[in-house]
Amino acid sequence: DEELLKRAMEIVEKHIDDSDFTTDEFAREMLMSRSNLHLKMKALTGQSTNDFIRKMRLNKACKLLKEGRYTVSEISAMVGFNTPSYFSTTFKKYFNCLPTEYGK
Repeated sequence: DEELLKRAMEIVEKHIDDSDFTTDEFAREMLMSRSNLHLKMKALTGQSTNDFIRKMRLNKACKLLKEGRYTVSEISAMVGFNTPSYFSTTFKKYFNCLPTEYGK
């Protein structure tokens, strides 16, 4: 299980800036069916596959925001969000503050 999680994190990290990275592609790279991957991720993390990917993207965004070297727009693209507004909305939902507030 630990090995599976480590592999999952490596795959998501590799595609972190790809907004078109889907759960289908994730499952393919994990060499599992999408439904099996979903069940496994739910059992190991308590999150759906989509939530797992999103949480990894947002955690990466937190690190980048703390560095203070990039704008919110740049970071949203770097972590695979199509638009800065969707990124900000999602970020606020998870962390109860806007990315601009978090960076300070």
